[in-house]
Amino acid sequence: FMETDEVVLSANVHNYLETGKTARVSLEVPGEILELIGETPATVDVEVPAGGETRVDWRVKVLAEGVANVLVKALTDEESDAVQVAFPVLVHGMTKQVATTGSMRPEDDGKTVTVELDVPEKRRPELTRFEINYTPTLAGAMLDALPYCLNYPYGCTEQTVSRFLPAVLTRRTLQNFGIDLEDVAEIRRGRMEEIRKIEEGEKIILWSYYADSAIFDEEGLQKVIDESLIRIESMQNGDGGWGWWSRDDSSAYLTSYVLFALATARETDVAVDQNVIERGMRYLKGWEEGRLRNAPWSPSPTHAFVAYVLSLQKLRAAIEPGEDDERPGDLIERLWIGRDELNLYAKSLLALAMANLEDERAKTVLENILQYVEVNEETQSAHFRTPGAGWWYWWNHDIETNAWVLRALAKIDPESEVSPMVVKWLLGNRRGGYYWTSTRDTTLCVAAMSDFVAATGEASPDYTLRIDLDDGAVVKEVKINADNFFTYDNRFLVEGVALSGGRHTVKITKTGRGALYFNTYLSYFTKEDHIGAAGHELKVDRRYFRLEQIPYEVEVEGAEGQPVKERRLRYERIPVRSGDEVKSGDILQVELRVTADNSYTFLAFEDMKPAGCEPLDLRSGGKGQEGFLTYMELRDEKVVFFMSALDQGEHLLRYRLRAEIPGRFHALPAKLYAMYAPKLEANSEECVIRILDD
Repeated sequence: FMETDEVVLSANVHNYLETGKTARVSLEVPGEILELIGETPATVDVEVPAGGETRVDWRVKVLAEGVANVLVKALTDEESDAVQVAFPVLVHGMTKQVATTGSMRPEDDGKTVTVELDVPEKRRPELTRFEINYTPTLAGAMLDALPYCLNYPYGCTEQTVSRFLPAVLTRRTLQNFGIDLEDVAEIRRGRMEEIRKIEEGEKIILWSYYADSAIFDEEGLQKVIDESLIRIESMQNGDGGWGWWSRDDSSAYLTSYVLFALATARETDVAVDQNVIERGMRYLKGWEEGRLRNAPWSPSPTHAFVAYVLSLQKLRAAIEPGEDDERPGDLIERLWIGRDELNLYAKSLLALAMANLEDERAKTVLENILQYVEVNEETQSAHFRTPGAGWWYWWNHDIETNAWVLRALAKIDPESEVSPMVVKWLLGNRRGGYYWTSTRDTTLCVAAMSDFVAATGEASPDYTLRIDLDDGAVVKEVKINADNFFTYDNRFLVEGVALSGGRHTVKITKTGRGALYFNTYLSYFTKEDHIGAAGHELKVDRRYFRLEQIPYEVEVEGAEGQPVKERRLRYERIPVRSGDEVKSGDILQVELRVTADNSYTFLAFEDMKPAGCEPLDLRSGGKGQEGFLTYMELRDEKVVFFMSALDQGEHLLRYRLRAEIPGRFHALPAKLYAMYAPKLEANSEECVIRILDD
């Protein structure tokens, strides 16, 4: 049972005697939990024929949680019987979280943002909690990804560069912040318990990466840089290019990736042999100029990457076209003319290349890219969607594409309002909340965020943050600057009876220069009469459908070729809305529609079923859904789905229930949450279903 439900309790009285009997049938229930509300009195006399049975129904209302001991007696003048059953009665309520997000730009000195809170009166006050987390830069979280890159076990060209470049960027970024590695070592190591939880789901030794990583040691970081640089230089081929492994044929893409890393390293005062870079650039320039002479040349991400890397040294690939060739001989010009054929990844590289060569048309390319931005105003995140087909190509990877767009924004339009929203989207799409899908895309994200920090000035915050609850009921002031960048108090918390029911107003004021990003989380155990939906980054919509059988016949070919009538069955889905009636025995399809703003891993989905219904499936186990696999567990009060991965977008989960017990039943909201990120959760709306006796 569940609080507020109305349930029909039935007694089936069987008469095994040789004569009919008048049976006095009675119902006894705990008055503090169940209340008799139907027309049938607690005690009633009924006639039961010999060898037959009679059913007696009582309608009860569930008043409170606890254990309901229900006793039914059937007394006659010859034989009697009684049955007592203990039913668990669940509370009508759930833990609900309402989250919001907000930000202020560095120039917003003296700006105030107001957040309104609605705390229900019907709740368990001791479980009420309001929390604000805030930070002066989103890009500070990129430090979490670095140990994964520095400790990757394989040593091909790409992996070596993807170890070398993050180490270089780490040092550059921390220099921008004015922070020594040792200053953050103990803080990062203090997160071992959190990281071990991720290890349980990811099945990797991630925690050891963080415990022993060179990121925490200046000498160790320098060793990674030196050893990687030696290996990169040793893997250079005689023609100046690089292949996947030593002595592999040179690849324009891998050579571009290596030269991008080496050029970035030189900017951070790493002693890179200029001869190595020049030989690589000659190979790359020669490779491209050879392609420019080909008749079937067409714009592509590889050509755009080559153009960008050459531009890092102010170089251009160009040829003298033949007499019959009307195409431009310059690579940049060909890419500009054919830019509509380039995807967003390649457009970003072209924009950066033109910006490096001080070509004003870079702004036009960036404007073209921004036509494809998808903004989520609720979460203040934004991303650029890539086509679903061809996702396995490096130039069609959604994470890498958004990382390069972010670099283009930081270079060409550092004050863009889109940039911090792209950073937030990238951070929301990390595996386990720490790194991305590979060393390569993790490295490119770190590079993009490093550029973002340098371009926006988020590396040097200097402001006072004031949080004011209900016009001075609770006030907190925090000073945030470079001196306490990793040690400032980053949380505002009010909990328990200190936060009363009703409307509350929170004012967040920033005085001084620097960016501010904040998230608010209001959680409480609600006992409202009707619990509404809630979600932030994740949303859940639950719908019920009654499946009405429609038999029909088709003509098929029999074993000997003769026409045969075959009976078949299909179902019509009839929506069942809150408060609608169904009959005992009806089959209900439960449809759970999930909308994810990002891609997530290791999610649990708990769907509270109405107490008068039972699932058709009898055994827990793997269950295929709309394009993905879930593990389903059947519990007394709910059906639970576990998903190892959920991609960004809309998804459907479906299963079936049978309506059985007559009554009026509340289906508490379905709840979706990340198993290793508890603050990421959502719930559907509550639903009431009436079941009638068939």
